[in-house]
Amino acid sequence: MKKIFSVILIVVCVLFLFSCGEMTRRGIDEFHRGSSDFSLCAWLIPNDFLEIYDNYVSGDYFFYSNNNYINNGIDKALMYLVYEEDIYEDVKQYVFDNMTLDIVNKRELNGYVFYENLSFADSLEYKDIDPDSFPYQYNMVAINDEKKTVLFFGLIAGKSYENIELGNTDFAKYLEVFYGEYYSFE
Repeated sequence: MKKIFSVILIVVCVLFLFSCGEMTRRGIDEFHRGSSDFSLCAWLIPNDFLEIYDNYVSGDYFFYSNNNYINNGIDKALMYLVYEEDIYEDVKQYVFDNMTLDIVNKRELNGYVFYENLSFADSLEYKDIDPDSFPYQYNMVAINDEKKTVLFFGLIAGKSYENIELGNTDFAKYLEVFYGEYYSFE
């Protein structure tokens, strides 16, 4: 009996180790609210946003997850959408009306204004995760009026994840390291 239990335990451990791996999604059609184990994508955009404002000029969506917790996993997502001038202000207003954004502690960089999504932070607090933990876990919106662009992005990573502390010391470099392969904030 002990031998059977040991074999089952070993099989379960091996399956767990191999099931932890990478997942990548790309393209707005690949957006899925349940992509992240930590609800990162559930809070990325307002619920009906893509149905109402599907007439963007250009855009893309990227999601990456390495949920191999043995190696300090990460989930990160970014969606950017560019709109025509005649609809951009409506899009921007919809985002402000339908997301709880921290408009007081905003960041600015190269024409982008960054707002943290406080609803995501509240959801983390509900799960007994520290909601005030940028740069380790957050969800943000960035607006660029000149480019008529709205970006939604977020990340969940361990505090010892490589280069994570750049978020507290060099925001531009942080964005380049964690999102540079997806989008240039220049």
